[in-house]
Amino acid sequence: MKKFIKNIHFGAVAVLLGLTMVFTQSAFKPAKSLVDSTYRPVPTSTSPNGWLNIDNLSFDDSDEPADNTYQCSGSIGTCSAIFDHVPTSPSDTPTGTVRNGSFALN
Repeated sequence: MKKFIKNIHFGAVAVLLGLTMVFTQSAFKPAKSLVDSTYRPVPTSTSPNGWLNIDNLSFDDSDEPADNTYQCSGSIGTCSAIFDHVPTSPSDTPTGTVRNGSFALN
């Protein structure tokens, strides 16, 4: 009987350590943050598959985003940008980090 209780004790400790490791893994992941240069594929009047640097846009997470802003829903990798007009030319090929997003052009 003593041996059975001892085995249960070690099993409980092993399960507790395993659960602790699972729950603390998120503490070791780097935080998501905006990158210095954010480029998105944006249709323009001159290039339907052009790239536009949206660093000059402001973040707006309201229900009615303003013109020339962007917002991200869910994760930082799913973003939308709102423009007051269709950009006339894209930026050069991006040299910074490229993250895809969906865009709404007003």
